[in-house]
Amino acid sequence: MMRKVGLLISLLLIIVSMAKAQVQEVKFTQFFNFPLYIQPASTGNFKESYRISGIYRKQWNSIESEFETYGLSTDFKFSKGFLPGDEWGAGLYAIDDHLGNGLMQNQELGLSFAYHHPLDFQGRHRLSLGINFSYSMASFDIDKLLFESQFDGFVANLDLPNGEPIAGDNMANYDAGAGLDYSFLINKKWSAGVSASWLNMVKPQQSFYSDSLSEAHMNRKLISGNVKYKFNEKVALVPRWLVSLQQNETEVSTGAVLEYLLVPQKQVQLDVGAFAQWSEYIIVYAGGTYKGFSLHASYDFSISGLKEITQVQDTDFSNPGVFEISLIYKGRTKNNTSNYTVPCRIF
Repeated sequence: MMRKVGLLISLLLIIVSMAKAQVQEVKFTQFFNFPLYIQPASTGNFKESYRISGIYRKQWNSIESEFETYGLSTDFKFSKGFLPGDEWGAGLYAIDDHLGNGLMQNQELGLSFAYHHPLDFQGRHRLSLGINFSYSMASFDIDKLLFESQFDGFVANLDLPNGEPIAGDNMANYDAGAGLDYSFLINKKWSAGVSASWLNMVKPQQSFYSDSLSEAHMNRKLISGNVKYKFNEKVALVPRWLVSLQQNETEVSTGAVLEYLLVPQKQVQLDVGAFAQWSEYIIVYAGGTYKGFSLHASYDFSISGLKEITQVQDTDFSNPGVFEISLIYKGRTKNNTSNYTVPCRIF
């Protein structure tokens, strides 16, 4: 009984957030390994010719109301810009997000473009501007939900009305976003980057709730950055952070990854790191790179109040964690003429 109550509480929280935000925001722990989704300025912003990225996320496995999310993206870089040294990129991403056994699902398709301009002739300073357009479809199965008004004391009664102003069980919306990225190479040891993006720029056209469109338009603003310090030719430390601002809510994710170049000739690199989403999760992260392939996995250990739900009777696991794995491939075409920046002495 207590197990069912815990499940119902979690579903109620999801429905409340759905009423306010239209569709549960997809959030990735490895946001830097699936950048097109949160930062359009990252489109084509790499040394290679193209990039293919895949990511899988499973959340809240231990309370039987897990989210499962699949993401796939590809983007390309083109070297002919308006000015010498300029480049531009084009990309496409797709998201498939599910809650429970067909309870709720959301699919999103996005298209992004970016323009990259070096601010100095050596290319140490680089400014990128990007935009994206997306189309999403969402639906839920109302027959699998129980609402507060459908309880007679502690007993569920499905014959009672749910009492919710539900306009429909599916919806479709289009959206747009923009982003700005600035990266700079300080010297042989230090490099850094900072970016900002503004997402959910377009007011939703449809809603699950008939009275929520007026309060559903919540822009999402993101600020992220990284610093890379090379101890030597093989070892580097990369701190990263992400700040998400939406309405009155602020989320902060910070951490660092230690990179070890094991076999330089074959581009074999090992990575290990730790992150934290303040008051929510402690995260361990590990993986590696071989030539153009990068494979990384992470696990989020909950430190929030959600952990209490899993302490009810008959729960299989004691921690509602999040598992995530990503795979990236970067390749070059035969006519790729991109140059690597070699820093000179800075006066």
